[in-house]
Amino acid sequence: MSADPALDFLLPGDLQTLTGGYIYDRRIVQGLGALGWRVTIHSLHPRYPWPPSAALDEARATFRALPDRGLVVIDGLALGGMPEVVEEHARRLRLVALVHHPLAAETGLTPKQRHTLEHSERRALAAVDRIIVTSAWTGRQLADYGVPAGRVATVCPGTDPAPLAHGSHGLELNLLCVATLTPRKGHAVLFEALAGIRERSWHLTCVGSLKRDPATVADLRGRVERLGLTGRVTLLGELSEPMPSPANTPVPTCLCWPLTWRATAWSSPKRCPEAFPWSAPRLAPFPKRCRPTQLC
Repeated sequence: MSADPALDFLLPGDLQTLTGGYIYDRRIVQGLGALGWRVTIHSLHPRYPWPPSAALDEARATFRALPDRGLVVIDGLALGGMPEVVEEHARRLRLVALVHHPLAAETGLTPKQRHTLEHSERRALAAVDRIIVTSAWTGRQLADYGVPAGRVATVCPGTDPAPLAHGSHGLELNLLCVATLTPRKGHAVLFEALAGIRERSWHLTCVGSLKRDPATVADLRGRVERLGLTGRVTLLGELSEPMPSPANTPVPTCLCWPLTWRATAWSSPKRCPEAFPWSAPRLAPFPKRCRPTQLC
């Protein structure tokens, strides 16, 4: 009798982190387990893609312990930050990269940081056997890294079935934004836009971590006050469970998606079975058949 297929999955930080990327990774692991795969999780240092030297030493020890010809999936956030470690074991292991988006495309990088990440990720991608991307858009971006399309497989996020949303049925427009509060997610753009329609009846609830980028959170809190939106915008923080009951929180009427760019539209209409109306900028990851609502 043949043994169950097995792989090792390497990622930075805690797999239980409540972001779209980590939830995607968890569902991949769960799905493989349901298909009979044995998946061993290796949690690397959380500071990738800028790992301290101790983190690279830890990664080297993790790689050395993996069996020859073993199948290894490496989350792109870690992969691009340790090309020398990946190159060292490329011949011995069967390496698969899981790329959510090119690291150099992150918002807020200096030109030097952007160049460093692009060079680092290019090296790491050249050393792996196959690459999984979470959207066709990300796959196309990797052509700039010298990755042939034949080495890339696209596995888009799915969604669980859910009842249709019925909205608030009231005069107030209840807006919902689901995204970690970081510069790339564009909350500042959304707040500025909503400040232009203060005379209308609306309330915005933002769901997403308030701890991953304290400087951005402080700036957004100050912006809410300066724009006169106190009481109109609620920063709810992370939710490990579904939204609170309507008695405590307004039922969403419209999903807002203000981000500056996104490789995978984790909360886009294509992945929201509740069928919310939505508003967003024109970005590559959104399906062409979807058209956002113009709110302001």
